[in-house]
Amino acid sequence: MGSQAAMTLMGEDANSISLVALFVAQVSAKVLCAPFERIQILRQTAPFDQKPGEAEATLSSVAQAEGAASLWRGADAMVLTEANATLVNFLGSMRGSTAVGIAIVGLSTFGVYPLEVARTRLQADRGAEGARQFPGSLPIAGVLRAAWAEGGVFALFEGLGVSVARAVAGRLVQGCIRVAMGASTFDYAVLGAMELLVGAANPRAEVMATVFLELAVQVAANYAVYPLDTLRRRLLARSDAGSPETDSLLVRSKAALVVSGGLWAPCMYAGVGYSTALSIMLPEVTTFCYELTRTAL
Repeated sequence: MGSQAAMTLMGEDANSISLVALFVAQVSAKVLCAPFERIQILRQTAPFDQKPGEAEATLSSVAQAEGAASLWRGADAMVLTEANATLVNFLGSMRGSTAVGIAIVGLSTFGVYPLEVARTRLQADRGAEGARQFPGSLPIAGVLRAAWAEGGVFALFEGLGVSVARAVAGRLVQGCIRVAMGASTFDYAVLGAMELLVGAANPRAEVMATVFLELAVQVAANYAVYPLDTLRRRLLARSDAGSPETDSLLVRSKAALVVSGGLWAPCMYAGVGYSTALSIMLPEVTTFCYELTRTAL
């Protein structure tokens, strides 16, 4: 869930209770939806030369082959990442200059990026416990040690440039879509459709139209920049790596694009259905968990 959506949940009441509720909500939603993210990453990092007869990863096939708990592989790194995101959202809600806010977000993102590397490699780690690349009770430490052995500090920030490009491109695409909607009658058409469903005088029609339009923007932007996300995941998981001593980030990026057939080749959209489902489910599940937690607190 993005920082803007998170701050919308907290509203003006950005206090310690809101921070706790937001953290519990974001972690709970991520954990509940984690199986979809793992299948998405397994598909994104699968070999490009996978034979047509070889079945793609699904929830049932992975649970059957590796155990149901494997669907939550990498959840510990995900919780640590979400804790950082919640703190950044809270600090960003406090009064201060724009420059300070950008500095906080930038430094925080840079500081926890190795956890994103660990999270992706754990989720892309195929096989049952005995056949995994990173087994054991502390797999995060194993991933970080392996990354350090491969290339030192640079390996811990592998794919950072692609990650930044993806984030910037996503924001730009969302902005362009919103401008296009504002210049057309699409938003009015959606509002009219919702009024037909629940009644013109029902205030829920406008709320439903807003939610639908926001979801449409998120899904369309996600689809537009999804190949960048696939490239990023393949770099983080070293899916196209040869010898760590000879290959470089640029070489592996080029190899991934050449083998796939280009950035927007069909295989670069592997797992996009699961990603779309996540972009729809996460905001709704997070909102539900937040309201539940606030009520309990």
